[in-house]
Amino acid sequence: MKYMIIADNLTKRFKKEKGKGIIEALKGISFKVRKGEIFAIMGPNGAGKTTLLKILSCVIRPDEGEAWINGYHIIKERSKAKASCNLIIGGSWLGLHYAYTVKENLMFFGRLYGIPKEVLLKRIEFATELLDLKNILNKEAIFLSTGEMHKAILAKMLLIKTPVLLLDEPTRSLDPVLANKVRAILTNIISKEYKITILMTSHQAVEVETLADRVAFLNKGKIIACDTPSNLKKKIRKLEKISIKLNRVPSEKLISKIKKLDIEKLNLNDELIEIYTRELEYITPNLIELIKKEDLKIVSLSSERISLEDVFKFLVEGECYESI
Repeated sequence: MKYMIIADNLTKRFKKEKGKGIIEALKGISFKVRKGEIFAIMGPNGAGKTTLLKILSCVIRPDEGEAWINGYHIIKERSKAKASCNLIIGGSWLGLHYAYTVKENLMFFGRLYGIPKEVLLKRIEFATELLDLKNILNKEAIFLSTGEMHKAILAKMLLIKTPVLLLDEPTRSLDPVLANKVRAILTNIISKEYKITILMTSHQAVEVETLADRVAFLNKGKIIACDTPSNLKKKIRKLEKISIKLNRVPSEKLISKIKKLDIEKLNLNDELIEIYTRELEYITPNLIELIKKEDLKIVSLSSERISLEDVFKFLVEGECYESI
């Protein structure tokens, strides 16, 4: 089995502002991505996701550790490694020259990768249709809105067919309709048709669950879990979530009583109570009885299996999870 991306003990440190101390953005990151796989890195802002992509794309060097892209070492064979991947950072000016029009930018980057002019023009036409770029093709990048800029940057993934595609939050700043379109492009065209290996970052659990073959949870510079989305959800066995909306904010006394039931965790957001438990059938009637005694009315009550986002929260907080 060929691995298109290998990261081995990657560590990166930055000096804090005004030189006061060191920030360790990555702390010994190791993982492998198989050929043709869509691999997601999920984590909150500041977890180290963008730093990781910049190292893998040869933009910055790690302080420790090694990595290979398409079999090429990112330092010893930097030119070949860099030519093997395409980095796209959403919502960022990295990848666009502000003084060029969108079309001029796309032509420039296509020729930079050695794409013949006739082929490049056809790919730009294809990208224009898929991403609805017609109205901004002749617009200078400096005048683009955030969403327009992001669409223009995403067009690069349809022009430059490198073996590896590195995406930083690909649907950031996009409306829901276009975001779904981009996800379909990634799955059906980039992955299945072009056979490109994708490493993407995201903090959207639904997006990761929809697209990724495997996902790594990154928090405070460390990978805390790595598996398929379905296997990660099994790490919290039998845990279910009860959501109860009341007619008014519950008292501290009621919350205290609820916490004495067989629950794992409770979140309170005004009139909404979210309870995580392994004993749904047992605690539900007791819960309703407690609420009635406080002369409160239940506006809505629902239960559901935990989501990938719930799994991430529990793993980050170090609570209530078990090994498979």
